[in-house]
Amino acid sequence: MHRSKVYICPPDGSDIREIDTSPLGVLLMTHLTGLHNGHTLFISYQNAIECDINDKGQLRVIRRIALPSNIHSIIEGDNGMLWAACSDGCYLINPNDGSMRKLNIILNSSNVVKELADHRIAFGSLTDGISVIDPQTMQERHYELPLDKPSLFSCRDMTQDQQGNLWIATIGMGIFRLDLTTGLVENFRAPNMCTDVSCILSDPQSGNIWLGTLDGLSRFDPVSCQFLTFHEADGVQGNEFFERCAISDKQGTFYFGGKQGLTIFVPSQVTPQMSHTLLLSTIMVGSNILSPGTQTHGYTYRTDAQGMARELTVPHDMQDLKLCLSTLNFGDFSQSPIMYRLEGYDESWQWALTPNIIYKHLQPGDYTFEARSLDQNGNIVAGIALPITVSPDWWQSWWFTWILYPLLALLVLTLAYLIINNAIQRRHRIRDSLREKVAIRYASDMNMRFFTNMAHEFRTPLTLISGANSLIEKSGHTDDERHALQIISSNTTRLLKLVNQLLDFNKLERDMVRLCVQPVHVQEIVGQVVQNFQIGYQEHGIQLTVNYENLDDAVWIDPEKYDNILTNLLSNALKFTPKGGSVTISVKGEGDTMTTEVSDTGIGIPDNMLESIFDRYYQTTAGAMKQNATGIGLCYCRGLARLHRGSIVARHNTNAEQGSTFVLTLPVVREAYQESEINTHMAEASASASETEEDSIESNIAITGNDDLSDSAPVVLVVDDEPEVINFMRLILRGTYRVVAESNATDAIASLTEIKPDIIVSDVMMLGMDGFKFCQLIKEDVAYCHIPVILLTAKVSLEERIEGLNVGADAYVTKPFEPAYLLALIRSMIDNRRRVQHLLLTNTTASSLKKSLPVDATDEPSDLSLAIPDDELSPDEAMPAAKLSAQDTKFMDTIYEYMEKHLSDAKLDIDELVGIVMMSRSKFFYKIKGLTGESPNAFFKIFKLNRAAEMIRNGDEKLTYIAELTGFCGPSHFASSFKNQFGVLPSEYANAHK
Repeated sequence: MHRSKVYICPPDGSDIREIDTSPLGVLLMTHLTGLHNGHTLFISYQNAIECDINDKGQLRVIRRIALPSNIHSIIEGDNGMLWAACSDGCYLINPNDGSMRKLNIILNSSNVVKELADHRIAFGSLTDGISVIDPQTMQERHYELPLDKPSLFSCRDMTQDQQGNLWIATIGMGIFRLDLTTGLVENFRAPNMCTDVSCILSDPQSGNIWLGTLDGLSRFDPVSCQFLTFHEADGVQGNEFFERCAISDKQGTFYFGGKQGLTIFVPSQVTPQMSHTLLLSTIMVGSNILSPGTQTHGYTYRTDAQGMARELTVPHDMQDLKLCLSTLNFGDFSQSPIMYRLEGYDESWQWALTPNIIYKHLQPGDYTFEARSLDQNGNIVAGIALPITVSPDWWQSWWFTWILYPLLALLVLTLAYLIINNAIQRRHRIRDSLREKVAIRYASDMNMRFFTNMAHEFRTPLTLISGANSLIEKSGHTDDERHALQIISSNTTRLLKLVNQLLDFNKLERDMVRLCVQPVHVQEIVGQVVQNFQIGYQEHGIQLTVNYENLDDAVWIDPEKYDNILTNLLSNALKFTPKGGSVTISVKGEGDTMTTEVSDTGIGIPDNMLESIFDRYYQTTAGAMKQNATGIGLCYCRGLARLHRGSIVARHNTNAEQGSTFVLTLPVVREAYQESEINTHMAEASASASETEEDSIESNIAITGNDDLSDSAPVVLVVDDEPEVINFMRLILRGTYRVVAESNATDAIASLTEIKPDIIVSDVMMLGMDGFKFCQLIKEDVAYCHIPVILLTAKVSLEERIEGLNVGADAYVTKPFEPAYLLALIRSMIDNRRRVQHLLLTNTTASSLKKSLPVDATDEPSDLSLAIPDDELSPDEAMPAAKLSAQDTKFMDTIYEYMEKHLSDAKLDIDELVGIVMMSRSKFFYKIKGLTGESPNAFFKIFKLNRAAEMIRNGDEKLTYIAELTGFCGPSHFASSFKNQFGVLPSEYANAHK
């Protein structure tokens, strides 16, 4: 087919006849293909026409098939169906009725379609790789090709070799070999071949691949990976071949179509031969052409008798060296592939794309230039080797070494100094950068600590509210109920303020807080704030004084913002003022402004921190000021003050007392604020709410003292820095336990021997020493480790619970808690302690004690469930069981062993035993009393009576001997003591156990 004309001819080119295509009615046809029924399929851009051509060359149209897009390629499958590769995808066509359907495969467009040896259909695309379809199951397998760029790949033709590999011809990237089994893809191209391949065929006899390119006909040997190209001068009918225009017949003849016609050949008969001579035709140094025999200005060029280059010497200062190669083959240079290398310079052999080889700025030394000429089969047919010497400069001479090298050494040292100094500077910059990152991380940690502390602040009021509600639900309208209601009201107000402060701080950071100024009497606001802090100040023994001056009339301020500022200042003063100190609030009107001063006699503020304490998340390291603080309170106050057109500063007290003063100055006239910031209706509502709130809260809600209890009532030591928590604990424990409270862990440890608590309930987050450290110190001291410790905290994460148990806590209760649960937990632990005391009083050896009582194997506490078997609590949890710690077990082993050795002594030698256990006398008495409930001598007497009972039960000794062996002064004393302990005489006890 040529330009819409169809010719028919035999392979030898004789008797060429043109076929009349007028019945087709199509002016332009792109290609044609033969069908299994002997018909021919003519394809135009969007039509496929099945025709019959008789022996006379006459054409008859059988049927026409129209497709919705341009047809690039079409074939007939083994089952007679037509497979079409089109610009918008792939189609399957039934030629009998012309029906078709578009295949749902990955390819968006297809350029080539081929039937494989196993009757599968392969589609090639422009950029989307290759897809293979099984006609039976219509299953697709897609293969991606490794492309340099998607735009470089365009599948033009495909063929399959005897091994089943699919070879793909492309434009721009040579050819690909695709292993259809493993999916392995390999790309082949060479500098001396054209990478624009139009058509491709596989030779089944030799295994070679024949390529029709845009610049000649190439043969590729897959074994040696060598390309051999034939051009028009070699007998090829033109150098440019058409797309997919290559076929082979049953006799093994190949047909390649191009612009100049058909190239017909039998691959096995193509045996090109080639031989030629390789030589250096010209040698140039810079712009100078060297002639053989040249020996001047540092250049030496010699040849042998046949005129072949033999030796070349050039000076070191040459710009470039050009070597011109010639094969004495007066054809195209690319027809004679040449490989070269400069030994000592090139790492590997290079292909010579042009006859001119150029080297620039060669270093002094000896080199060898080698070149090899290859024939079309890749065999070496010629070669040359030229030694090249680049002479050194004069400064490399030996006499110059004594001058140059010292200078070079000095230069190296100078450079080394500069490099090291630069490295040090760079290290400093890196260190500064790391410090900055640490600072940023620290700020982030402070943010997290802030939210954690705020959560703790929220949970404490919630605990009180929840507990008080439980009391109200279970009791009548008693005094306790009124106290609980007061607690609920006070802490609800406090919790609301904390929440509002958190929200307002976030809004203040985003400049979203707005003023709501109204005329108010500032005495009412100050009085309300002072009333809220009255209990806390009384508990800490701090005197709180309020002074007013020139405040007869109402002032224009935002009462909520002023309340928040004053609350934060009083809270700080409460935290950092020691017991017995004082805090003074002075509010003074001065014309259009009002000054509020909060002075304390606390620890004071260092000079260099008077301004820094107002920075966000800033925390001073001075004393207790770094404890339990979020770092935003004062920053929040300054933000509110500035929003209020005012200011707040910190200064030292003007008098001789230690402490600090915060001075808040605000404008208090209407003219100082914008009209949008004034709300008189809100002022009236706020004033009404203040009066209602003031009427509903009594001046003092503290619960003090214990009911009249006997001295035998258990003592509960409560350690918490929140006065209201202590009052609440007194409320729920009163009537059953004697409650002793301490506001910090340090004082609690100092008073343990004096208080002698039966159980300790401690908060975790406290000023100074926290609850974890407090519990650890108790459990590490052998004198106090037997005391049960319950930790109360708002920290509920698993890690924090584990930390509490790891320091030896007997129970870990999270806020808010149920008062009934805490009471049951305390009762259970005290009962367990009494059970342990009873077992210690009825056993005589550590081994027998271990059989009766679980003993911890190590000092590590076990994780205990913290619930009680009560209908109000979770039924699937259990209370802590009675047990003896590892420390106490070791202590009792020592005591039992000592008493066994001194069984016959009348009394216990306290001084000797105290020395053995390495404990003071007072702590020893406290320890024995805490573990057994008896004094050391009384416990020794009970031990001896228990041992006597064991001897009587064994029946090995007489009663008089047993009395003497156990250290009693005579049988009568022994008998009376035995009866007091066991209720019967020794003889009666012996008769009962015979």
